[in-house]
Amino acid sequence: MVNKKLILVLTLIIVSALSFVFAAHVLTPSTYEVALGFSFNETISTNLFNITVNNTGIGALMNITQVNITLPATFTYIPSTQGVGENETVAIFTNTTTVLSWTNATAAWFLINGTEAGVVGNWTYFWFNASASEPGTYNITVTTVNGTNTTPQNISVQINDTTSPLVSFDGDTPAANSNLSLNYIIVNITADDSDGAYAGVLNNITYYISNSSGVWNTTITHTNSDLINFTGLVDGTYYINATANDTLGNTNTTGTGTRTITLDTVAPTATAACTPASVSQNAVETCTCTSADTGTGVASASATSTPSTADTGTYYYTCSVTDYAGNSASSTTSFDVAGTGNTGSGTTGSTTTSFWTKGTETVTDEQFKNAYTKALSVRQRIKVTIENISHYVGVIGLTATTATLNISSDPQQAILIIGDERKFEVSGDEYYDISIKLNSIEDSKANVTTKSIHELITPDTIVGETELQGAGEAAKGLETANEIPNWVWWATGIIALIIVTVGIIYSRKKK
Repeated sequence: MVNKKLILVLTLIIVSALSFVFAAHVLTPSTYEVALGFSFNETISTNLFNITVNNTGIGALMNITQVNITLPATFTYIPSTQGVGENETVAIFTNTTTVLSWTNATAAWFLINGTEAGVVGNWTYFWFNASASEPGTYNITVTTVNGTNTTPQNISVQINDTTSPLVSFDGDTPAANSNLSLNYIIVNITADDSDGAYAGVLNNITYYISNSSGVWNTTITHTNSDLINFTGLVDGTYYINATANDTLGNTNTTGTGTRTITLDTVAPTATAACTPASVSQNAVETCTCTSADTGTGVASASATSTPSTADTGTYYYTCSVTDYAGNSASSTTSFDVAGTGNTGSGTTGSTTTSFWTKGTETVTDEQFKNAYTKALSVRQRIKVTIENISHYVGVIGLTATTATLNISSDPQQAILIIGDERKFEVSGDEYYDISIKLNSIEDSKANVTTKSIHELITPDTIVGETELQGAGEAAKGLETANEIPNWVWWATGIIALIIVTVGIIYSRKKK
């Protein structure tokens, strides 16, 4: 019988040789059962700790005179929330920040008396409130003092992690409400579950992307963050978010909500129109720029200024459009300005504006820089710009092998043989500004290449230009001398007819 009691006592002791048994429950007073420890959620701000001390020590020397409870450093005792047993008058309570202490009030009354042989034990319970918000596993140390020993024992406390992982888009990948000219979307999500040394471990992130056609999701298992590329997407609006969960089952979605991304790979439409297609000099020409986009919409539309109709020639008008995804398109149209025969009184060198009845074509700076080639008829010219001043190159005469050109503002005339390349200075400095090459003469047109240059004028280049001009004049003079105009043949025929008629009349009168 004694051995059975000793076995029971040793079982209840667990660790302490002084035969103390600690039992505890969550939030309710403990009874005689042996409790393994406390378990609270981190979201509970006030936790009730109720600890039962069962004194199975036999005899007066085993009377417990003091009970000290030491809290972990991360716990906070809530003042005036403690108590002991059914009769608190037997105990004096004191405390520091982390140590709660109960001591017997008089020598006649002990906190917990020792037991008699054959009795299970004497017990009482101690309670208090404390907060503990940091998840993890901790120990509360309960130290009992009697006449012979001081015995510490630990009670486990589990503060459960109830905080969901933090999950968010990493910066602007992708940027919210962005419009992209792509067929893919790169998504970068960052997740974190490091809210305490004993917090749950991040388990996985699930990415969700959807449009009107359906939902795609991809789950990635990892410990921090990941980047994923959704490829092969069609144009349209997509919605993206992500969910992360930890190993304790806490779940959270992207803190900034769902991001909306629009894919648009189709360029907008641009339409340039000018009316009428052909207009007289100085008449009114109306040009319009029309834009449309079926994807993200038109972000900007611009057009070149409607060209002036002051000079004859072919003019161009360009309409440019860009959508919100960065796609762009342009459209160019043209119209012709025809001379009236007496319009314009200003002179350009040795010719007037009205002389150029075949029109004036404006050459862009880029075309002039890269060399512009044009087949020009007699009375047709091009306009170029040098240092913001307009200059003209036009054809005023042709033979089979030569072309006579007029170069102005400051008037110059040059005769070029097919294959000649001449240089001209028009800006009043020491450098040639224009290079002109006569490529061919076909169908009563001179094929001419005009290019912007900046070459120093030297005595040698002056001699070379003079020689070329002399050769051109000689060639033109020779061709002119060899040509017998049609009127000469007509005049000769008429004279011959008159001579024959006079001869016949004279012969008849003589008879």
